[in-house]
This record gives sequence, structure tokens and C-alpha cells, in this order.
Amino acid sequence: MKTTVKFTLLALMLALGVSALSQTKPAPAKPAAKQPKAGLNYRLGTHSVTLQGCTDATAGVSFNFYRGTSAGAESTTPLNATPQATCSFVDTTVVANAVYYYTAKAYLATAAPPGLSGPSNEITVTIPPDATPPAPTGLALGTVAKNDVPLQWGAPPADGGYIVVAYEVMRGTAPTLPNPAIVAILPSSTMVWEDTGGCTKCYYAVRSMTIKEAASIVLSPLSNIVGPA
Repeated sequence: MKTTVKFTLLALMLALGVSALSQTKPAPAKPAAKQPKAGLNYRLGTHSVTLQGCTDATAGVSFNFYRGTSAGAESTTPLNATPQATCSFVDTTVVANAVYYYTAKAYLATAAPPGLSGPSNEITVTIPPDATPPAPTGLALGTVAKNDVPLQWGAPPADGGYIVVAYEVMRGTAPTLPNPAIVAILPSSTMVWEDTGGCTKCYYAVRSMTIKEAASIVLSPLSNIVGPA
């Protein structure tokens, strides 16, 4: 009987000891992505920013990239849809004359959620303005008759990635065309127009309305000016 009690007490003590050990033993820590080294930099393209240069020594690490429009205020949603295997990403959603701020974070799928490191150094990127689109060419007068001033011109040179969507015909009363009025807006396929308003002593010029990479409308400079001899 005593032997049985001793064995029972021993078994109970061992069970309690194992239970206590299992409760206090810490779970193995998951590896964490290190903070990318302060090497994030960029290269400007045509309406694009290539982000590059950050590093992280953690095995299996990838990278996310973040953008904001003010310092220290990058979005919490990365630009890239999935983490990039190397520190390289091309942002093609930038617009001319804008200023952007970027950081990168290392990502490790096996790390504790969300698996992200702290941010890299922040870089500031200023997107330059677009070049001015070229003007229509060779504006010329046809035979002017009473109440009829025919005009014709050529398309602007294909330059800078601009696409002509329309033409504006401008009219003024002086050879330098100060403060001209817009007297017609024509589709890009039309490069002739007749002013039937009886202004035989007016001066004219044409400019193109263009777009570039789905951006907003950009106006070209005026063409040459034509008017009464």
C-alpha cells in the first residue's frame, strides 16, 4: 500500500513538473526581416521612377515599396502587388511637376505577421515638367472673299509622345495677335476651316490640343500668324 502511494505521489510530481515546464518554456522565435540598409535610390525615366539599391541580408527576404506626397507620410499600401525578390521596382504612375517620397521595407513570409521590417531611408523624387508640344505647321490663307476666309495647316511634328486630339483656331485684329479669341475647335482629323463671319481684315493662328500618356490636355504654342496682305 505504501509503495503504491509513493509511486502515485512520484507520478503526480513528475506530471506537475512536466506541465510547469511546458507552460514556462518559450515558443521558438520566428526570424524577422532586418531593416533595409540606407541605400534606396532611384533613376528617372519618361514618366517613371525606378526604385533600387536597398539590401537586406535575411535569407528569403523580398521587398515592398511605398509612396507618399509629403515627407514621412508614405501610404501603408505598397506600390507593388506582390513583394519583389530584389530591391527593384518601376513606378509608372507618376505625373509631371509632382514631388513624391518613397521608402522600402523588407518582407519575410516566415516572420511574425505582418512580416515587415522598418522602413529604409526616405528618398524625394521631383518629376520634371513635360516638354512643350510642337505647334501646327504651315498655316496658310486660301483665296479670301467677302465673308469667307479659308485656312489650312499641317499637323505638328510627331515629337515627345504627344497625341493631337483637336485644334483651336485663334483670331485677332492685329498682326501680333494679342488676346486672340477662340473661333473654332476642330477634331484632329480636320486641318482646314473657313471663317464665314466676314472678318477679312483679321489675323489667325492655330494651336493643337494634345495629350500625353493619358494625362490632361496640353496646349501647344501658336502656329505662324496669317492675315490680310
